[in-house]
Amino acid sequence: SMAQQPTTGGETVMDQHGPHLRGAAKLKKYPEIAFDASKVDRNDTTNVYVQAGYTVSSSSRRPNTNSVEAFEPFRAFDYNLNLDGTSGAHWVNQTNSNYNGANNTYNPAADTPTLNLGTGADDGEWIKLELPAKIRLEYMIYYTKYDDTTRVPTDFKLYGSNNDSNWTELVSATGQTEFSKKYDVSDVSYYKYFGVVIKKISGQQDYFRLLELEYYGYEELATQGDTSIDTTFTSIMNTPQTTGAQV
Repeated sequence: SMAQQPTTGGETVMDQHGPHLRGAAKLKKYPEIAFDASKVDRNDTTNVYVQAGYTVSSSSRRPNTNSVEAFEPFRAFDYNLNLDGTSGAHWVNQTNSNYNGANNTYNPAADTPTLNLGTGADDGEWIKLELPAKIRLEYMIYYTKYDDTTRVPTDFKLYGSNNDSNWTELVSATGQTEFSKKYDVSDVSYYKYFGVVIKKISGQQDYFRLLELEYYGYEELATQGDTSIDTTFTSIMNTPQTTGAQV
């Protein structure tokens, strides 16, 4: 029997171009989803709340008082400013006396154990967001409860982490009494965790209200390599083989 000859080119010649530049990473708001009480996977004992790959947790929370007001930490990421008087949903810390220090600053002696986010972070009540992937944070918008001026978290620090235990300071803010304020971040590192620590409140010693947090940044994967897997193929007719052709 005759042996089958290997194919030496076929009828076309392929030409490959690529990969191509992906283009600049796009600034996005994080979390990319709004936390929703009907969708969140919740643990009210540990104050941990998960939805769509994002995890929100906090040092404490005040129990919800009625059907109108809700105080879990994920309410700070529901993208609802709730500007309807005192009712609404926002993170409120557990009612106690831990801000009865000088000028309503956090008093570590009032908490056993002292509330602390982790190594490198100051003491205080904290709220933490874990993202599915690292981002480089460009800025944060911080919203306070405009109609309850005695319970505004006025002084805070923002931290970033990649292991949920060691924290790098990104913002140190004092004296915020505006309803909302934008805080730019100069640190160009990528972080998977962001935590806000409340250092001081405006007045009453028992608890504060943090209305909303918005993080704006760039995904890490969108900037690594700056290339995409898109590849272009073109083809032309192959030159017929004439050497040894049977006629």
